[in-house]
Amino acid sequence: MRHVFLFLSALLLSLSIGAVPAKRQRTVLTLADGSRVTATSCGDENMHFFLTDDGRTFCLGGEGLAYEVGRHRLNSLWRERSRQRRLHRRVRLTDSSSRTGTGPYTGDKRGLVILVRG
Repeated sequence: MRHVFLFLSALLLSLSIGAVPAKRQRTVLTLADGSRVTATSCGDENMHFFLTDDGRTFCLGGEGLAYEVGRHRLNSLWRERSRQRRLHRRVRLTDSSSRTGTGPYTGDKRGLVILVRG
């Protein structure tokens, strides 16, 4: 019985560790011409955008104003940003491993030992 409980606990813990998509919230966006649009926030770790009920997509600009982008442009922006993240991750890993010679870790490596009395 104890083993079943431990297995189920480990299974539930592993399921909760996975990434979840961003929370979809309704937001009022201000466009460059001053008009307002209600849209739902969407995206992942690479790209954030807003989707209206009629299917238009918007991104936020540097001034906090929204601008409309087409689906093909949004897809190319997503591919470019995910490529930049992969390159950044690769550079970060190679820089840290070349400095220390031990990989991306710094400091002392320590392990956790759990003693179970049965």
